[in-house]
Amino acid sequence: MVKQLSAFWSRLADSSLCELIELLGDNVPLPEVDPKRRDRVFNQWRTFWLFLGQILSATQSCSETLKKAQAWLYLAQAQAQKEAQAQANKKKHLIQYIRLLPGANQA
Repeated sequence: MVKQLSAFWSRLADSSLCELIELLGDNVPLPEVDPKRRDRVFNQWRTFWLFLGQILSATQSCSETLKKAQAWLYLAQAQAQKEAQAQANKKKHLIQYIRLLPGANQA
């Protein structure tokens, strides 16, 4: 039993933030969203997981945790912008293609 518990804690300590959420996320309910409160970048949910990841890491400081979180958020935002741009380009090319079809200018 002690070996199993030790292995479990080692697994948690070696996990990335995404892996922690995947392992334990079902046991941690999301906080209710209050529409009257402002939308914060570091809301209760993110703060909890960042803190948990930091305390499970033997060497990660608060500032390192914050830097990783900021990088993750930046990459997520950049990916979302890239996907939005790709969607806009698809729509633009579709419109151009439709205009080239015979009879498309007749309306």
